[in-house]
Amino acid sequence: MPGIVLLVAPEDADANLLAEVQAAASGFAVAQGLQLEQRAAISAAELPANLQAAVLLADPGIQELAAAAPQVRFVTVGFAPAESLANVISVSAAAAAGSQDAAFIAGYIAAMSANDWRTGILYGPADAGLVDAYRAGAAYFCGACVPAGPPNTRYPVAAQAAPDSWQAAVDQFMIEFVRVVYVTPEMENSGAAQYLASFGIMLIGTSAPPAEAAHLWIASVAAQSGDSLQTQLQQALAGQAPSAASGLSLEHINPSLFSQSRRDFVQLTIQELLSGLVIWQTGQ
Repeated sequence: MPGIVLLVAPEDADANLLAEVQAAASGFAVAQGLQLEQRAAISAAELPANLQAAVLLADPGIQELAAAAPQVRFVTVGFAPAESLANVISVSAAAAAGSQDAAFIAGYIAAMSANDWRTGILYGPADAGLVDAYRAGAAYFCGACVPAGPPNTRYPVAAQAAPDSWQAAVDQFMIEFVRVVYVTPEMENSGAAQYLASFGIMLIGTSAPPAEAAHLWIASVAAQSGDSLQTQLQQALAGQAPSAASGLSLEHINPSLFSQSRRDFVQLTIQELLSGLVIWQTGQ
């Protein structure tokens, strides 16, 4: 009788996550000549005698399972045991992070940092797809983002420009009393950040700030590439430590503008965004 790879997924498991996990577990089972079996729940007493490995999308009592079958490799997805266990490997369930995720978090930080939520995004044609994500991130923090007094502009203000022609777009920020601007990757080396900083406007970007704007640079939000969830699961099932997952990092932080407590809130939001607990739609 072939050995078993067990997949334990509750009935309400996220469909996209489940599909990825199924693909990884199935690929491992086929490669090892094992049989894949899926259940909605499991107890220590119900573990198959010929179980070789198990992937768990929810915690049915991992300590008890691991103790009952010390020869079995358990892989937990999206959670970890309270203490390290020799036969348990944990894998993050976070989705792959991209530039839109970074823009969402930039919008969240900007709304958190700006007086009366007066924020803006300076973007080039290639970064037009980041505008909705940035606005959604700001709205996630401040809702309608309606200022207490005039000008009663709809914030965030989005201004498109070219790297060699941004003066008019930047001047619009002054007219609208924008206090924090997210400078998208296409515009970061344009000189616009230095100009904005000369007027006391705080900035968020994706890479290192120019020296002239460093004192008003709140932080950089960068998407980090990493191995897919399927790759990490296959590594874990083979008994290897999973490689780094993709994610978002906060870099070039100015502690005088971005306190530790605010960073803690942002890190929590990043986790919720990448795990699918926070979902935004185009046009928010």
